Amino acid sequence: MTNECGLYGRVSTVGLGQDPKQQIDVLKSVCEQKSWNIFGEYVDYCSGAKSRRPELDNLIQDCISKKINTIVCWSVDRFSRNAEHFISTVNELQSLGITFYFHQQQIDSSTPMGKCLLQMCSVLGELERTLIRERISMGVKTKMSKVGTWGRKSNLTPQVKKKVIELRKQGFGFNKIARELKVGNGTIINFLKEVA
Repeated sequence: MTNECGLYGRVSTVGLGQDPKQQIDVLKSVCEQKSWNIFGEYVDYCSGAKSRRPELDNLIQDCISKKINTIVCWSVDRFSRNAEHFISTVNELQSLGITFYFHQQQIDSSTPMGKCLLQMCSVLGELERTLIRERISMGVKTKMSKVGTWGRKSNLTPQVKKKVIELRKQGFGFNKIARELKVGNGTIINFLKEVA
């Protein structure tokens, strides 16, 4: 069975010396050396953090459609937004028999060593996720022990509460009270439910 490859490149911004052609040219050379057929090239021009990446979506769809069996990418950080995205995407595609080649890290998951390195990336990513969750949880507990609450400090002071009751008695609606006192509409409604 021949390797039908999808080459994936991504640059964060156009200009500033970032040219996906440099990535793709190197990946073409790798495929030539390994006698892999190139099915298509997929390049996204966007930040990796939250932006949608339509070409990555197209690449994954072509893998699902069995048009591609190997993804050839410049580096791990060009492929995934974060550890969680990397793990879930790689695991999903590997379950379909897709292999990966990451040039910068020299990871070729079609080899035993490459498969091991990819699994280690997944394990380290999972560890990172767990540590982040623990740090967030510890931060919340610390803040609650010091302040007694989590989140922004409420601007519903005793004076504001008194004014809310006065305005409500005068027939003001929730929205008007909220605008007048610069307090969230939901905060006003919840407070008035408590005192009703």
